[in-house]
Amino acid sequence: MKDTSPGLFGTIRNLLSGLRLLTNPALLRALGERASELASIEKLRELNPTCYVASEVIFHADPLRTLSLGAAVRISRGTVFGSQPLAHESPLISIGDNTYLGEYTNIRTAPGTHVSIGADVLIAQFCSIVSANHRTDEAVSITSQGIDMSRHSVVIEDGVWLGAGTTVLPGVTIGRGAVIGANSVVNRDVPPNEIWAGSPARRVGTRGLQ
Repeated sequence: MKDTSPGLFGTIRNLLSGLRLLTNPALLRALGERASELASIEKLRELNPTCYVASEVIFHADPLRTLSLGAAVRISRGTVFGSQPLAHESPLISIGDNTYLGEYTNIRTAPGTHVSIGADVLIAQFCSIVSANHRTDEAVSITSQGIDMSRHSVVIEDGVWLGAGTTVLPGVTIGRGAVIGANSVVNRDVPPNEIWAGSPARRVGTRGLQ
């Protein structure tokens, strides 16, 4: 069998090529940013030793200021926490014991708003939970709009299940034990133990009485 290893000279050539890459400013900046992100995640793990936080979780602000975790929370890869707190605010996102966040879930808050997720909640992959919208005043461009505080924040009570691709909009409370079908858009409160689905979501049953 032919030896396909690079040999000594090939190994040295590859090493020098890699070292040359380290002179690239864009690469150095990206490595520095990633090192900072991993340091924040590691600190979050140290403070919450019973929790699982994937290395690929994305935080738009310091998670030690914006996120409060209960025991045994699991946060899967690709989850995004988009929080920008005011200086005096306590954590904008709280997650209760034994709650699971699936891959690529997106949780976003704005200053003065919050997302509260209870215990034993199951949030499937690709869900979005949004605590505030921009205003839509006609005389102002969309990019210049402030936050619409007429409906804001989200509360998801204990034991809720959000199916894959669910979107929860500002001002919504989902009651204890409710189930939301996949790809639903929830724009109003859901009573406890009811099953809702659709866009916009509506009641389609009750747990045990479908």
